[in-house]
Amino acid sequence: LLSGGVWGRGWGHSMAEAQGPVPRHARYSCTALLGEGLPDEKVKVPEDEEDVGFSWKKMFAFVGPAIIVAIGFTDPGNFATDIAAGARFGYMLLWLLVVATGVALVMQYLAARLGIVTGRDLAQQCRDTYPRYVALLLWGLAEIAIIASDMTEILGTAVGLKLVTGLPIVWGVVVTSFDTLLFLGIQRFGVRKLEAFVGLLLVTIFGCYVAEVAISKPDAGDLFVGFIPTLSRSSLYLSISILGAVVMPHNLYLHSALVQSREFGRSEKSTREAILFNFVETSVSLFITLVVSLCIMIVAAAVFYVHGKHDITLEDAPVLLEDLLQTRAASILFGFALLVAGQASTIGGTYAGQFVMEGFLEIPLPAWLSRLFTRAVAIVPTLVTTIIVGGSAATDLIVLSQVILSLQLPFAVIPLVKFASSPSKMERFRIGTKLTALAWCLSFLIVGINLWLGVERVFEWVVGMPRVVAIAIWTLSGVFGALYVALAGYLLLHNHYDGTHVFPRMDGNEEEADDPRMQLCSCLHLYRS
Repeated sequence: LLSGGVWGRGWGHSMAEAQGPVPRHARYSCTALLGEGLPDEKVKVPEDEEDVGFSWKKMFAFVGPAIIVAIGFTDPGNFATDIAAGARFGYMLLWLLVVATGVALVMQYLAARLGIVTGRDLAQQCRDTYPRYVALLLWGLAEIAIIASDMTEILGTAVGLKLVTGLPIVWGVVVTSFDTLLFLGIQRFGVRKLEAFVGLLLVTIFGCYVAEVAISKPDAGDLFVGFIPTLSRSSLYLSISILGAVVMPHNLYLHSALVQSREFGRSEKSTREAILFNFVETSVSLFITLVVSLCIMIVAAAVFYVHGKHDITLEDAPVLLEDLLQTRAASILFGFALLVAGQASTIGGTYAGQFVMEGFLEIPLPAWLSRLFTRAVAIVPTLVTTIIVGGSAATDLIVLSQVILSLQLPFAVIPLVKFASSPSKMERFRIGTKLTALAWCLSFLIVGINLWLGVERVFEWVVGMPRVVAIAIWTLSGVFGALYVALAGYLLLHNHYDGTHVFPRMDGNEEEADDPRMQLCSCLHLYRS
């Protein structure tokens, strides 16, 4: 700690780095973007000599982190939930995609803002603020969310491999478990090239589904009606899965860490510019993913719902597309887009697992080892299910994983909103009153919707069961619901200030910030926490 590097570059970056290499054990940093491969690479943001307003050169330097985050919004989980929603309810849930993306934009903005201002990601902030046993519980919940997301990547890629190469889904699951090797090969080329590669994959998925919409020729009148908010009890389960597919908890941890890969001035002006440019990039990236999700649901509604095909799996979808649209191009585009989405989302999942484990446990792991842990846990239930039930269960398993993500969401969102609105953590960069009120309303809405889903599912389960069994199920569900609300309430009401501050350079006095006495003072704050 006394080596002094506490201005957002992690704990172990010393002022004396120029005198020699820093040992590996001293280079632990959650901002180490590429783990074992490129641990200390940062993208330097150019500084203007004079105030020139909006700078495209600076904007380009900040482009990248939100692209890696956004690719997770187009993972196979989104494919499965959007296809199921479109096939069962037509265009009725199009509005929900827009609302869910708006919620995601607010939360991702808060996560990026937290990482930029404090220099510490969401996982680290949770570890600093809550008791150790609570931090460990949050880590476990975050790992469950990552594993659930990993299951969608495995199944989606396996289905995509079958559509493109004819490989059985079971063998596709086995082959997909080794995709970490592909990721490790890409990351060695550098962070900017990796971000460009992910951007290319995102554009490819976008192009495939825009072409699918053009082929399917949806009815414009019915399509626009779908943007009028309508919700039924029968669509609740899929609505929750859509929310979990769009607003993913591990993406909040990921975004708050990725933004620290940019090296910019620590004056107030530079920090506000960084917040603005990241918001612009996040908005554009999420708009692209929104269009992709809308296209998937529109195609499902225009082709499957109209023809009465309501129970569609990922495996059946391309075959039916080809039969109903009378063109091979539809199935080829679908299979290729699904395969690309499964592999692209691997990158964000790898980083999320690495940052979550490092942030909560203070264990610096290389990206491949973190990936190996989450994939090993996710591969077992996925492989067992596909062997016993077959590939037909892939879509149901993916939709279930998205519901799990939604259930985990409050335990990432509540700490995020609390930290982003905290004067002690954010000082003059805390979010405003209106945005704070909106963020808390969205957080409480997510908790309420999840509880509503739980009650509805229990009602469905106990129908026709013996009275004793029904009472037991209701009792267990009540205990689980009480614990769920209690943990959410504890995260909200717990008040602990860890003594860490935002960057001392906020007043623009860089000479004072570089004073070893100032650095020692900040180190003592960290030591006290």
